[in-house]
Amino acid sequence: IASCGNTPGEARALGCRFESHNFAWTPPDCYDEALNAKWDSKHWGYSRNPEGTDMIPRDEVLLGNLKWAYVTLNQHMSHCVLIWQKYQRAVMFNRPADNWTTSFAHTYHCGQFMVQWDLNHSEYNSILYTK
Repeated sequence: IASCGNTPGEARALGCRFESHNFAWTPPDCYDEALNAKWDSKHWGYSRNPEGTDMIPRDEVLLGNLKWAYVTLNQHMSHCVLIWQKYQRAVMFNRPADNWTTSFAHTYHCGQFMVQWDLNHSEYNSILYTK
């Protein structure tokens, strides 16, 4: 799989696209247009702090220039489901998949907190780092 470099500028120069549901720059062959459109049709919140009081404008998030952002647990869990769908679609349609999508460590991480039913799903308690 092709690399997207180490900065948003390098990623753009290499033809990579920002996948907002994965908060990652993705090689064009690994980008799932349908899933990203599904994600972008929702009005997700992104915050600069865990209190959710310093919200980041959606347009700023979609540029892919942020290094990190806080999201709610509900949003984090939704991301996990879309990554699992992306992996399944790559297998079904014989398409390449990026390393994050195929990572067992990420799958394990998602599964572990999905069964912690006593967590508050509306708190901005998950931090994303751009990949």
